[in-house]
This record gives sequence, structure tokens and C-alpha cells, in this order.
Amino acid sequence: MSIPAFAVRLQDDPVHEEEAVKYLMLIHQGDTPTPQDPDAWGRLSEQEQQQSRVVDEARRSLSLAEIRYKEGADDILATLDAQRTLFQAEDQLASLRLSRLEAAVALYKALGGDWQAAG
Repeated sequence: MSIPAFAVRLQDDPVHEEEAVKYLMLIHQGDTPTPQDPDAWGRLSEQEQQQSRVVDEARRSLSLAEIRYKEGADDILATLDAQRTLFQAEDQLASLRLSRLEAAVALYKALGGDWQAAG
């Protein structure tokens, strides 16, 4: 396992050590961007856009399932399946967004940035 040079330096800094560890854990979870891989940000953004299209299609599918149910062409199970599919797609989209934002904050903190709450 290779550890970025900045992470090694931060290990001597107790204030930023926890953030550095969190960042290192994040970069080993998959497509989390690293300073050595600037294209990862684009991949995460692309994944988010693709998942957004999946959510749009799931909404359309639910709408059609509801129409079919109201017209008596289908039973309630088809509508419930479409709802479950939509909820799973929305959950995955939220997870992708959260991962992208957590990675950005972790990288910022690991590089020595300070985070202050507004107020």
C-alpha cells in the first residue's frame, strides 16, 4: 500500500492525523479522488449524472405503473415494485453525492485545511 507523502507528514501532527486517516480510508473505497488521480473527480461526477438519469427513468416507470394500476391493467404489486426501484435509485444517488462531498472535505482536511462552522 502506498501512502501519499503529505499523509506521512501529517501523521506527526495530532491535530490532522484523524483527518488523514479518514482520507486514506476513503481513497481505498473505490473511485474517491486523490491528488495522484485528478480524473477520479470526473468519474465520480459522471457516476452521479448516470445515477440521476436512472432516478429519472425510475420515476417515469413509477408514473406508468400508477397509470396502469388506476386503469386496472396491472395489480398493486407492479406499482410497489416500481416504488421500491425508485427509492433504491434515489438512495444510491444520495450515497454517491455523500461520498463525493465527504471525499472533498476529507481531502481538504488532510491537506491541512481548516473547517469552521458558520456562526
